[in-house]
Amino acid sequence: MKTDMTGPALANVEQRWNENRENLRSWIRNAPVYLATRSDEYTNNLSMKYDGVMTAFPNLKDEEIDATLEYINYVAN
Repeated sequence: MKTDMTGPALANVEQRWNENRENLRSWIRNAPVYLATRSDEYTNNLSMKYDGVMTAFPNLKDEEIDATLEYINYVAN
């Protein structure tokens, strides 16, 4: 979780998103749509660095994403 591989490391993901879970949730649900509608320097750099974007998960609920982020925070820190 602390090493970049096929994408950025999961550790400290919320810090890289400036603690903005709303934007992070949007990115997780559908990164291509996020890039098309609300892209920023960080997400543009991600898509260029990793030659594309991650798979969309449009059916994930906020609670499911939040639980996953809490797990990442617990395990990675």
